[in-house]
Amino acid sequence: MDPMQSTRQDILSYLQRYPGVSVGDLASHLGMSPGTIRHHLSVLERAGLVAHKAIRQEIGRPRMVYSLSERGEESFPKQYDRLSAALLTEIKAQYGDEVLAELIRGAARRLTKAMGIADLPAGAYEARLRSLMQLMNRGGDSLEWSIENGRLLIRQHTCPYQAVAGQHPEVCQFDRELIGCVMGQPVRQIASRIQGDSHCAYEIELARRQQE
Repeated sequence: MDPMQSTRQDILSYLQRYPGVSVGDLASHLGMSPGTIRHHLSVLERAGLVAHKAIRQEIGRPRMVYSLSERGEESFPKQYDRLSAALLTEIKAQYGDEVLAELIRGAARRLTKAMGIADLPAGAYEARLRSLMQLMNRGGDSLEWSIENGRLLIRQHTCPYQAVAGQHPEVCQFDRELIGCVMGQPVRQIASRIQGDSHCAYEIELARRQQE
């Protein structure tokens, strides 16, 4: 690893263990000058991995302390996949496939409602499509859409459930339900990565006025 990258990773690791520390704390821990630490913190802040705030003190200037941002926390390995797989297995074991399917449908409806998308007028097609892209893109460029032969086609080139979908293909239903809830129309999945296709794809039949 590049020495600069290694130093920044050390800073991130320290902030994960000890949030709200000063430049002096980091400099002492890493054996570097405060100026060097400030440079690395500046780079990490621009990348959205670190945030700072000023702590008022009784005497003197406020003390600046640094912590991981939400994005910085997410940069560390998580056990979401293992937990998700265990929960899905337990739900199916105790309640069966139909209950799991209904839970997935309910989760999609609840998320759509929480985002305020369900309150959009039925004819607000473009606003619904923009909301769908924001929900499903998940911070990347893996999603694209087009209108072909009177159909809205949505292609998803990366699978956010890759580590779970092989054992529990039911999770793929979530995106299908999400698309339907947001767009307010029936959805058909026409390609699936877990079935050997290069991407997942969904289609919605459009009314004439939506095609124009």
